[in-house]
Amino acid sequence: MSDNELKLVEQYLAGKLSGDALYVFEQRLQDDKTFYQEVLAHQHVQGALENQAYNAFAKNLKAIAENALKKAEKTYSLDELMAMFEIVEDYEEVLSPTRSSGDLTVLNPKNGADCTYEFILKLQQKINTALTLVIENNEEDAVMRHEIAAETQKFICRTNMLRPGRYYWKLFGQGYSTIIGSFFIEKFRMPKDLV
Repeated sequence: MSDNELKLVEQYLAGKLSGDALYVFEQRLQDDKTFYQEVLAHQHVQGALENQAYNAFAKNLKAIAENALKKAEKTYSLDELMAMFEIVEDYEEVLSPTRSSGDLTVLNPKNGADCTYEFILKLQQKINTALTLVIENNEEDAVMRHEIAAETQKFICRTNMLRPGRYYWKLFGQGYSTIIGSFFIEKFRMPKDLV
């Protein structure tokens, strides 16, 4: 089958042939058994591919839903929760409500914000130098690191893969002191003893 014939077959199967082109195509289907079989085979292959793509999409969607349910259904013991939300004293001592260094001022997130799905860093103004953002869990392990380009005022990173708990962020760059802040993932799980 030539490229032109293949294009016609695809147009026919998509319902895009009309007028004389449709009439000629259907007449050939009736008169040419080999052509009819090729069109039929193409239709089956196309249907199988579409079905395969749909099945792959459905499988992916199901996996996402199952993962979300697993995360929502995850339970923790009180000891686990106490450990995940435990305060890091060294960091808590340097948390500052103003969170600034020179002309670099962080507006968001506020200390103690719940950033379960995304961490949104908002600066008072664009900074003319690149910055580094490091996110640490309360065991002081770096769990994320991002380079923030110069001229950025708002930076967003996904946090939905982090386990529940207390986290700290550090922002620094050339010519700036390190700014430290805190946030939570699934703050509703924090034991009342730690609030």
